[in-house]
Amino acid sequence: MPYININNLGLQFHPPVFDIHDITTTDISNAIAQLSNSLSYGDDGITAYMVKAAAGSILEPLQFIFNLSVNIAMFPTLWRNAKRRWE
Repeated sequence: MPYININNLGLQFHPPVFDIHDITTTDISNAIAQLSNSLSYGDDGITAYMVKAAAGSILEPLQFIFNLSVNIAMFPTLWRNAKRRWE
């Protein structure tokens, strides 16, 4: 994975309110495996089928994005507005 200097992103760091372990590619792989095989999609137009098909290629980039988001306590607006259907 390419090196990204997060100091040049102009982000403000906040002290953690709680301690959370780093998200692993195994965590992400397990979450992807639990997705339904639905062809319906969200605001981003990405289906669960597409995520599953690309899983091998997107695990490390997703891990980087998720851990960066947690570590700097910044979450994209779409993540905050996501709807989850609980079964």
